[in-house]
Amino acid sequence: MSAGESISTKRGQDFTYEIKAGYLTVRESGARIPRSQFKKALSQWPQTGPSNMRGIYASSVVWAVLADEQILANAA
Repeated sequence: MSAGESISTKRGQDFTYEIKAGYLTVRESGARIPRSQFKKALSQWPQTGPSNMRGIYASSVVWAVLADEQILANAA
């Protein structure tokens, strides 16, 4: 998985993203998620879904990215 490839939320909503200047930007919505949200989410990992991730902005997107096996393997 890399930026520009399609990824799905737990509920099956597909999205693509790009990473620039410390932000992940969801192309479809324009939502910008700072790197700090991913660091915070990793401190709560593992999670079974985004609803369990407290205090995380755009938790469905953050969870989908972190739940991807390739990304999670590279974060370890």
